[in-house]
Amino acid sequence: LPLTAGDLDTALREKALTVHYQPKVDMHTGLLRGVEALARWTHPVLGPVPPDQFIPLAEQSDLIEPLTLSVLDQALTQTAAWQTRGLNLSLAINLSPRLLECPTLVEHFSAQVAQHGLDPHQLVIEITEGSLAKRLDVALNRLARLRLRGFGLSIDDYGTGFSSMQQLARIPFTELKIDRSFVSEATQRPHLQVILRSALEMAHQLGLVSVAEGIETLQDWRLLQTLGCQIGQGWLIAKAMPGDDLHPWLRGHRQRLAELRGEAQDHAPNP
Repeated sequence: LPLTAGDLDTALREKALTVHYQPKVDMHTGLLRGVEALARWTHPVLGPVPPDQFIPLAEQSDLIEPLTLSVLDQALTQTAAWQTRGLNLSLAINLSPRLLECPTLVEHFSAQVAQHGLDPHQLVIEITEGSLAKRLDVALNRLARLRLRGFGLSIDDYGTGFSSMQQLARIPFTELKIDRSFVSEATQRPHLQVILRSALEMAHQLGLVSVAEGIETLQDWRLLQTLGCQIGQGWLIAKAMPGDDLHPWLRGHRQRLAELRGEAQDHAPNP
Protein backbone atom coordinates (compact mmCIF):
# COMPACT_ATOMS: atom_id res chain seq x y z
CA LEU A 1 0.00 0.00 0.00
CA PRO A 2 1.40 3.42 -0.91
CA LEU A 3 1.57 6.00 1.84
CA THR A 4 -0.79 8.92 1.19
CA ALA A 5 -1.25 12.43 2.51
CA GLY A 6 -4.69 11.29 3.66
CA ASP A 7 -3.07 8.68 5.90
CA LEU A 8 -0.86 11.32 7.46
CA ASP A 9 -3.72 13.79 7.85
CA THR A 10 -5.77 11.13 9.64
CA ALA A 11 -2.83 10.25 11.88
CA LEU A 12 -2.42 13.90 12.86
CA ARG A 13 -6.12 14.38 13.59
CA GLU A 14 -6.20 11.17 15.65
CA LYS A 15 -2.97 12.14 17.46
CA ALA A 16 -1.27 8.97 16.24
CA LEU A 17 2.09 10.70 15.79
CA THR A 18 4.19 10.46 18.93
CA VAL A 19 7.52 11.93 19.98
CA HIS A 20 10.67 10.11 21.04
CA TYR A 21 13.66 11.81 22.65
CA GLN A 22 17.35 11.24 22.02
CA PRO A 23 19.66 12.35 24.85
CA LYS A 24 22.37 14.97 24.25
CA VAL A 25 25.22 14.72 26.75
CA ASP A 26 28.19 16.83 27.81
CA MET A 27 31.29 15.28 26.21
CA HIS A 28 33.55 16.30 29.08
CA THR A 29 31.44 14.98 31.97
CA GLY A 30 29.01 12.59 30.25
CA LEU A 31 26.11 14.33 32.03
CA LEU A 32 22.72 14.73 30.35
CA ARG A 33 22.20 18.26 29.03
CA GLY A 34 19.18 18.00 26.77
CA VAL A 35 17.18 15.95 24.29
CA GLU A 36 16.24 16.14 20.63
CA ALA A 37 12.54 15.60 19.87
CA LEU A 38 11.94 13.19 16.99
CA ALA A 39 8.55 12.41 15.45
CA ARG A 40 7.47 8.75 15.27
CA TRP A 41 4.54 7.24 13.39
CA THR A 42 3.25 3.69 13.37
CA HIS A 43 0.77 3.17 10.52
CA PRO A 44 -2.10 0.77 11.38
CA VAL A 45 -1.38 -1.37 8.29
CA LEU A 46 2.16 -0.53 7.19
CA GLY A 47 3.66 -0.47 10.67
CA PRO A 48 6.45 1.96 11.62
CA VAL A 49 7.02 4.62 8.94
CA PRO A 50 10.52 6.15 8.83
CA PRO A 51 10.66 9.95 9.26
CA ASP A 52 12.52 10.29 5.95
CA GLN A 53 9.29 9.06 4.32
CA PHE A 54 6.60 10.95 6.20
CA ILE A 55 8.42 14.28 6.70
CA PRO A 56 8.80 14.90 2.91
CA LEU A 57 5.16 13.79 2.51
CA ALA A 58 4.13 16.36 5.11
CA GLU A 59 6.11 19.07 3.34
CA GLN A 60 4.61 18.24 -0.05
CA SER A 61 1.03 18.16 1.24
CA ASP A 62 0.95 21.25 3.48
CA LEU A 63 0.83 19.10 6.60
CA ILE A 64 4.25 20.12 7.90
CA GLU A 65 2.81 22.93 10.04
CA PRO A 66 0.29 20.77 11.97
CA LEU A 67 2.92 18.03 12.27
CA THR A 68 5.54 20.42 13.70
CA LEU A 69 3.06 22.04 16.07
CA SER A 70 1.96 18.59 17.30
CA VAL A 71 5.58 17.59 17.96
CA LEU A 72 6.25 20.94 19.65
CA ASP A 73 3.24 20.67 21.96
CA GLN A 74 4.01 17.07 22.96
CA ALA A 75 7.71 17.82 23.49
CA LEU A 76 7.08 20.96 25.56
CA THR A 77 4.54 19.07 27.69
CA GLN A 78 7.12 16.34 28.32
CA THR A 79 9.93 18.83 29.05
CA ALA A 80 7.71 20.65 31.56
CA ALA A 81 6.88 17.31 33.22
CA TRP A 82 10.59 16.47 33.53
CA GLN A 83 11.19 19.90 35.00
CA THR A 84 8.63 19.32 37.76
CA ARG A 85 10.72 16.25 38.68
CA GLY A 86 13.87 18.35 38.93
CA LEU A 87 15.27 17.56 35.49
CA ASN A 88 15.96 20.83 33.66
CA LEU A 89 16.81 20.05 30.05
CA SER A 90 17.20 21.85 26.77
CA LEU A 91 14.85 20.67 24.02
CA ALA A 92 15.92 20.57 20.37
CA ILE A 93 13.24 20.51 17.71
CA ASN A 94 13.66 20.35 13.93
CA LEU A 95 12.07 23.12 11.91
CA SER A 96 11.15 22.72 8.25
CA PRO A 97 12.36 25.62 6.09
CA ARG A 98 8.78 25.92 4.83
CA LEU A 99 7.69 27.08 8.27
CA LEU A 100 10.12 29.99 8.14
CA GLU A 101 7.65 31.56 5.71
CA CYS A 102 4.81 31.35 8.25
CA PRO A 103 4.12 34.92 9.49
CA THR A 104 2.86 33.75 12.90
CA LEU A 105 5.74 31.33 13.58
CA VAL A 106 7.59 33.46 16.14
CA GLU A 107 4.47 34.38 18.10
CA HIS A 108 3.23 30.79 18.14
CA PHE A 109 6.51 29.36 19.43
CA SER A 110 6.70 32.08 22.09
CA ALA A 111 3.13 31.48 23.23
CA GLN A 112 3.57 27.70 23.38
CA VAL A 113 6.74 27.91 25.45
CA ALA A 114 5.15 30.39 27.88
CA GLN A 115 1.99 28.26 28.15
CA HIS A 116 4.08 25.30 29.32
CA GLY A 117 5.94 27.40 31.88
CA LEU A 118 9.28 27.09 30.14
CA ASP A 119 11.89 29.63 29.10
CA PRO A 120 12.69 30.31 25.41
CA HIS A 121 16.39 29.60 26.02
CA GLN A 122 15.47 25.96 26.77
CA LEU A 123 14.28 25.47 23.19
CA VAL A 124 16.87 24.98 20.45
CA ILE A 125 15.44 25.21 16.94
CA GLU A 126 17.38 23.11 14.43
CA ILE A 127 17.53 24.33 10.83
CA THR A 128 19.06 22.08 8.18
CA GLU A 129 22.01 23.82 6.57
CA GLY A 130 21.01 23.09 2.98
CA SER A 131 17.47 24.37 3.48
CA LEU A 132 18.31 28.05 3.85
CA ALA A 133 19.27 28.80 0.26
CA LYS A 134 15.70 29.62 -0.80
CA ARG A 135 14.01 32.79 0.42
CA LEU A 136 17.03 33.63 2.57
CA ASP A 137 15.72 37.13 3.28
CA VAL A 138 12.51 35.77 4.83
CA ALA A 139 14.41 33.07 6.73
CA LEU A 140 16.86 35.65 8.10
CA ASN A 141 14.04 37.80 9.40
CA ARG A 142 12.24 34.95 11.18
CA LEU A 143 15.42 33.49 12.63
CA ALA A 144 16.61 36.86 13.90
CA ARG A 145 13.25 37.42 15.59
CA LEU A 146 13.36 33.96 17.19
CA ARG A 147 16.86 34.68 18.49
CA LEU A 148 15.74 38.05 19.88
CA ARG A 149 13.01 36.21 21.83
CA GLY A 150 15.72 34.05 23.43
CA PHE A 151 15.40 30.82 21.42
CA GLY A 152 18.55 28.89 20.55
CA LEU A 153 19.27 28.33 16.86
CA SER A 154 21.21 25.33 15.63
CA ILE A 155 22.59 24.83 12.13
CA ASP A 156 21.85 21.14 11.59
CA ASP A 157 23.72 18.63 9.38
CA TYR A 158 26.67 21.02 9.18
CA GLY A 159 29.06 20.19 6.36
CA THR A 160 26.40 18.94 3.93
CA GLY A 161 25.42 22.35 2.49
CA PHE A 162 27.12 24.74 0.13
CA SER A 163 26.96 28.21 1.67
CA SER A 164 28.00 27.42 5.22
CA MET A 165 30.36 30.29 5.86
CA GLN A 166 28.02 32.95 4.50
CA GLN A 167 25.07 31.58 6.51
CA LEU A 168 27.09 31.35 9.71
CA ALA A 169 28.09 34.98 9.25
CA ARG A 170 24.57 36.26 8.57
CA ILE A 171 22.35 34.20 10.85
CA PRO A 172 22.57 34.45 14.68
CA PHE A 173 23.15 30.74 15.33
CA THR A 174 24.00 29.58 18.84
CA GLU A 175 24.87 25.96 18.01
CA LEU A 176 26.66 24.08 15.24
CA LYS A 177 25.61 20.47 14.77
CA ILE A 178 28.04 18.33 12.79
CA ASP A 179 26.46 15.79 10.46
CA ARG A 180 26.80 12.10 11.33
CA SER A 181 28.52 11.40 8.00
CA PHE A 182 31.60 13.23 9.32
CA VAL A 183 31.48 11.47 12.69
CA SER A 184 30.78 7.78 12.15
CA GLU A 185 33.90 6.94 10.10
CA ALA A 186 36.30 9.62 11.28
CA THR A 187 38.41 7.25 13.38
CA GLN A 188 39.29 5.28 10.20
CA ARG A 189 39.51 8.21 7.76
CA PRO A 190 42.09 10.89 8.56
CA HIS A 191 40.66 13.42 6.09
CA LEU A 192 37.36 13.37 8.01
CA GLN A 193 39.31 14.17 11.17
CA VAL A 194 40.66 17.27 9.43
CA ILE A 195 37.10 18.39 8.59
CA LEU A 196 35.94 17.66 12.14
CA ARG A 197 38.84 19.57 13.67
CA SER A 198 38.19 22.53 11.36
CA ALA A 199 34.44 22.63 12.13
CA LEU A 200 34.99 22.39 15.88
CA GLU A 201 37.67 25.07 15.85
CA MET A 202 35.38 27.37 13.86
CA ALA A 203 32.51 26.76 16.28
CA HIS A 204 34.82 27.62 19.16
CA GLN A 205 36.05 30.81 17.48
CA LEU A 206 32.47 31.92 16.73
CA GLY A 207 31.29 31.16 20.26
CA LEU A 208 28.88 28.43 19.11
CA VAL A 209 28.06 25.28 21.09
CA SER A 210 29.45 22.32 19.12
CA VAL A 211 27.30 19.20 18.84
CA ALA A 212 28.19 15.92 17.12
CA GLU A 213 25.49 13.45 16.14
CA GLY A 214 25.86 9.85 15.09
CA ILE A 215 28.35 8.80 17.81
CA GLU A 216 28.18 5.01 17.70
CA THR A 217 31.42 3.75 19.23
CA LEU A 218 33.66 4.60 22.15
CA GLN A 219 36.38 5.36 19.57
CA ASP A 220 34.13 8.02 18.00
CA TRP A 221 33.49 9.45 21.46
CA ARG A 222 37.20 9.56 22.39
CA LEU A 223 38.14 11.26 19.11
CA LEU A 224 35.51 13.98 19.54
CA GLN A 225 36.55 14.46 23.17
CA THR A 226 40.15 14.93 22.04
CA LEU A 227 39.08 17.44 19.38
CA GLY A 228 37.12 19.48 21.95
CA CYS A 229 33.52 18.80 20.93
CA GLN A 230 31.12 19.95 23.65
CA ILE A 231 27.90 17.95 23.22
CA GLY A 232 27.35 14.48 21.76
CA GLN A 233 24.45 12.29 20.78
CA GLY A 234 24.19 8.92 19.10
CA TRP A 235 23.58 5.26 19.71
CA LEU A 236 26.64 4.93 21.96
CA ILE A 237 24.72 7.10 24.42
CA ALA A 238 21.15 6.09 23.63
CA LYS A 239 18.66 5.63 20.84
CA ALA A 240 15.61 7.87 20.78
CA MET A 241 13.09 6.73 23.40
CA PRO A 242 9.60 7.55 24.74
CA GLY A 243 9.59 10.27 27.38
CA ASP A 244 8.68 7.84 30.17
CA ASP A 245 11.87 5.86 29.50
CA LEU A 246 14.26 8.76 30.15
CA HIS A 247 14.48 8.42 33.93
CA PRO A 248 15.16 4.65 33.85
CA TRP A 249 17.77 5.24 31.12
CA LEU A 250 19.35 7.99 33.22
CA ARG A 251 19.80 5.62 36.16
CA GLY A 252 21.71 3.19 33.95
CA HIS A 253 23.64 5.95 32.23
CA ARG A 254 25.09 7.17 35.53
CA GLN A 255 26.90 3.83 35.83
CA ARG A 256 28.79 4.64 32.59
CA LEU A 257 30.02 8.13 33.49
CA ALA A 258 33.48 7.01 34.61
CA GLU A 259 34.00 5.18 31.29
CA LEU A 260 32.81 8.15 29.22
CA ARG A 261 35.01 10.55 31.16
CA GLY A 262 38.01 8.31 30.52
CA GLU A 263 38.38 7.48 34.22
CA ALA A 264 37.70 3.74 33.98
CA GLN A 265 41.07 2.81 32.52
CA ASP A 266 42.88 5.16 34.90
CA HIS A 267 41.59 3.25 37.92
CA ALA A 268 41.80 -0.24 36.45
CA PRO A 269 44.01 -2.66 38.40
CA ASN A 270 47.30 -3.61 36.82
CA PRO A 271 47.32 -7.03 35.16
